[in-house]
Amino acid sequence: MEIIIGRDDNTLQWHFKADKTEQSLGQPRCVSPSVSRVHCRLTIDDQTALMTLTNLNPANVTRVNGMAIESKVIMGTENVELGIDRTRLDWNLVGQFYREVLQNRPKKADIRHLQYVWQQHHATTMKLNSDERKFNALSRGIPILTIGSTFGAVFGGQKLLILSIIAFVLSLIIFIKALQDASKTVRKRDELNHRFMHDYTCPICHRFFGNFPYDVLIQNTNKCTQCGAELIK
Repeated sequence: MEIIIGRDDNTLQWHFKADKTEQSLGQPRCVSPSVSRVHCRLTIDDQTALMTLTNLNPANVTRVNGMAIESKVIMGTENVELGIDRTRLDWNLVGQFYREVLQNRPKKADIRHLQYVWQQHHATTMKLNSDERKFNALSRGIPILTIGSTFGAVFGGQKLLILSIIAFVLSLIIFIKALQDASKTVRKRDELNHRFMHDYTCPICHRFFGNFPYDVLIQNTNKCTQCGAELIK
């Protein structure tokens, strides 16, 4: 954020401007006429909170801890004086204005991580679908194997009878195992969908974006329809 600091020409208050917000703060006549209407710029890194104070005109005078500067990285605790009369900058007013601008700024929501969320959800869903298809195929094959085993037991010799019994027992074991896996698949799908509905959401208001692939989402959506946040994608 860049805050332009200067003097209100009418009231001789501090005048601050950033984005589309302007405010005059402080007591009337608290700022010397030697302070320019556009005196200096305070640049604040929104991520690191690092601040840089820059004098905007060689005719202006901007001092940090008594030393005239053109541009200087500061912490926000220094004694900053503007103009030849050395009017001291009120950091409380600067902080008040900064918070006001943040409140008026459109919210932004970074949704780039949702690409990974969608990819993981899609891959796991495909695996569960594959497991279900295998179970269905096995379920259709069990009756055929059972009939074959019964036929061998009735019409075959002793060796074929033993093989038929072994085949039947194995098919029964496989079927029970597949049935257990199928029940686990249902539980895993429920857990997967619950986690997806929790994670595939707006980072600000947590609105679920629906079952749209990430590529479709970023092509058709620029703002969250619930909180109005601009989507960073």
